[in-house]
Parts: sequence; C-alpha cells; structure tokens
Amino acid sequence: MAQPLGGGGMMRHCTIEGCTSKHFGKGYCQKHYNRVRRTGDPQTVRTGHRYETQDVAQRLAARSVPDGTCLIYSSRMKTRSGHVSIGRNGQYVGVHRAAWELANGPIPDGLHVLHRCDRPRCINVAHLFLGTIADNNADRDSKGRHVALKGSANGAAKLDEATVARIKRRLADGDTTRVLANEFGVAQSAVWQIRAGQTWKHVEPAPALDSVRWPEREAVTAR
Repeated sequence: MAQPLGGGGMMRHCTIEGCTSKHFGKGYCQKHYNRVRRTGDPQTVRTGHRYETQDVAQRLAARSVPDGTCLIYSSRMKTRSGHVSIGRNGQYVGVHRAAWELANGPIPDGLHVLHRCDRPRCINVAHLFLGTIADNNADRDSKGRHVALKGSANGAAKLDEATVARIKRRLADGDTTRVLANEFGVAQSAVWQIRAGQTWKHVEPAPALDSVRWPEREAVTAR
C-alpha cells in the first residue's frame, strides 16, 4: 500500500499482506526480499540455521489463477523450462511437485511429475501424472513439441548460413579452430562442432576463391 509523502509523492510498502515495512525491491521490503533471494519464497521463517516454509498449501492457493481448466501459479521466478519453484523446508521444490505431494503423498524415487496440459506453471492435480524421463519424452514427441529448427531459424543461433559457409571454407584451407573462434566471436567448441559435422550439416563450404568466376568488367574509355 502506498502512503502519501510530504512532497506529494507516494511511499511504497511491501506487497506481503500484513507487512507495513518500506518497499526495498521487487515489491518486497528488505526482509522479504532477502527471503526470496535465499529460498525463492518470501513467506518463510528462520529456525536456527534453516528457513522453514509456512503453509505451502495456502500459498499455492493464494497465488494460483484459473485459466481454462488449468490452475496457473503466478510468480516472477522461473527456470529456463518455464517451471517455477516454491520454498519448502529450506529447499526449492517445483510448484507442480508440491501440489502433487499435497494431494497424493511422496513421489516415488525415479519418477517425475508430468503435465498433461503441457503448461509448466499449472498445479491442477487433475492435469498431473507420474512418469519417467522416457515417458515425458514420449509424451512430448507424440504431441509434436520436439521440433529442432535448423541454422539461423533457431533463435539461439549465433551464426548464420553464410558465415558458417565461410568458416567451413577456412577450415578446409587449414585455419585452426582457435583462430576462427576468435575471429567470428564464438566458442572454440562451436567451430570444432562445425568441423566435426555435429552442427550446421546442411551448409556447404563456400567455394575457394580461385574457383570463383568473377564477372568481366567493361573497359571504361577516358574522355
């Protein structure tokens, strides 16, 4: 809640319900901000040398938003895969795993909590099921979600086809991977993978300069 300041501005406070401390960062006061950094969740308390989570079920419910048949857990924090975690007993745990265990008990060793809806933030237990990594990969492939884009069409690519063609030509001409990596601003391993045929297989080396037929230039007569 923001409070008016003497100069006409507004003072921001922590967004945690019941906390009236001054805002420090990311919507939290300094105490709750530090808890987020340490445990991934502001609603934790320290007992000795550990942080213990209070009422995981209540916090899951409080931060979940219905979206169709899914129940999406809202959080600023996420991993590259899109999953989000919650602090529990001093450790991070995926919110989907926490939701599953609240409803069904501990997850057996070797199994993972998978999503039928393919939405990593969903904690609707009806959308979750247990399986192995192989089960997850098979489910992904059956839904056509594993599509590897070639070359520069892949958003993570640092090179393009024309540049790789030049690199392949230079490799054929005897340049080292170290020299080419420095020149083109990529890791030496990236050039090594190009040379080994592990990446950019669809690109042919650029033609050698002595094999290029340059267009003839018309003679210019001075006037």
